Amino acid sequence: MHDAGPGPLFPETRVFGYASVSERQGLIINRELREQAEAIAAECERLGLGLLQVVSEREPQKGHGLTRPGLEYALRRILDGEAHGLVVCDLSRLTRSSAQLGAILQWFVSHDMRLVAISEEIDTAEHTGQVTARTLIGFSNRERERITARTRRGLEVARSNGRPAGRPAVIDDPCLRERIQRMREEHMSLQAIADALNAEGVPTVRGGAKWRPSSLQSATGYRRKKPELTSMLSGD
Repeated sequence: MHDAGPGPLFPETRVFGYASVSERQGLIINRELREQAEAIAAECERLGLGLLQVVSEREPQKGHGLTRPGLEYALRRILDGEAHGLVVCDLSRLTRSSAQLGAILQWFVSHDMRLVAISEEIDTAEHTGQVTARTLIGFSNRERERITARTRRGLEVARSNGRPAGRPAVIDDPCLRERIQRMREEHMSLQAIADALNAEGVPTVRGGAKWRPSSLQSATGYRRKKPELTSMLSGD
């Protein structure tokens, strides 16, 4: 499965395993995690790796991208020198996004850490594994560039047709924005502000009937913090 070379690049390697499952019901989740953990343990034994722990978690809901505290935990401990790599059953367990996969693979390549993906027969301790990882990083970067280009073209078409480039927001209504900011200065929470606007029957900027804390964030200067894993991979 793995090519022979002049010798291992990572002798006496200690690793973490990582297993993830999609949103499913009880026993199915437990069985999937157990099967992944058993496969990871068997692969570590075959390769002579010291398996410290198999970290497992549910995959984030759609739209939450790299909100994976379990994966972040494993990478942090690897970065701290407690281990030298990560073993997964397949690359899709790390992320379902090809654009995000490139960032994860780049992290391992940049930090000279070992990544073993059993199904894809990738082991970055070997030359072929490193070549495969760099090839996938290239594909991922091109996919990210295509997504960015499509988004940019869509915004340009919207502007040329006289339409707003994005959805209406609180910041587009100066009077409402100033009122919300004053309420925040009075130490009202976003939920309390939303409740007050709903009680008064103030329509939302998008024509909805109910204000939510998330719709007030841009007016108050609040920004949701990026997941720590995203910051790690981007080098922030």
